[in-house]
Amino acid sequence: MANLVLVDSSVWIDHFNGAVNPQVEWLRAALDNGEDDILGGDLITQEVLQGFRLDKYFSQAERALALFPCVALRWAGARTALLLPPCTAACAREASRFASL
Repeated sequence: MANLVLVDSSVWIDHFNGAVNPQVEWLRAALDNGEDDILGGDLITQEVLQGFRLDKYFSQAERALALFPCVALRWAGARTALLLPPCTAACAREASRFASL
């Protein structure tokens, strides 16, 4: 099994804003290559989506983020819970369409 990577809200926000930094470059490469080892988190999704001012972009980002498995982030030491089914490579490729929001 591949290593799963929980992508932080700051990386998603930079990605959607078109920033260039090593973390965003890694994320974009993973999306372009159809990597299926990307995780999201409920609180991460909330933080990312609250920054969108237009409903159109909010909805597009919400659909893109929903393609990835989501963990419920709650404090239990350094553990997370509730891992949902993993995203397929096809889902990751679909999510990459939203890279230029």
